[in-house]
Amino acid sequence: MLAGVVQDEVAFQIDQLSTPSRDLTAPVRNAPPSFGPSPDPSLTEGWTEGADEVFGALEKRLGDIRSDASDAVQAITSPPSFYAYTDAFEVVPEEFPPTSPTGQVQLLADPVYQQHLTLVEGDWPAPWQGMTASRSSSY
Repeated sequence: MLAGVVQDEVAFQIDQLSTPSRDLTAPVRNAPPSFGPSPDPSLTEGWTEGADEVFGALEKRLGDIRSDASDAVQAITSPPSFYAYTDAFEVVPEEFPPTSPTGQVQLLADPVYQQHLTLVEGDWPAPWQGMTASRSSSY
């Protein structure tokens, strides 16, 4: 009975927190460009086209971590949900002279963004078909 009371109290305390303060976060440095596809396609149903090939294995691993946790932890956590972003970096277009203005860019990837957004005009983002990114030695 005591274990049930403690579990209920922990769940109550966590429910009182705002969503951003109770989310588990973790930085990953030097991550591979792709974690690879999921071995279980049902885990990535409803994802934006092409996201499984990049983040599917990460979804599987996060789900495995939750499944390996105790029943008490599973009861107060949801299935994995994540997005990935880069640190901001400077971009200098190659076709402009060196004295041209530069810009700061931060990339964000969310495998289910189309479920949360409504496209009002234009097209959804597509894989980049242009030059590959490279960093200058002056960074």
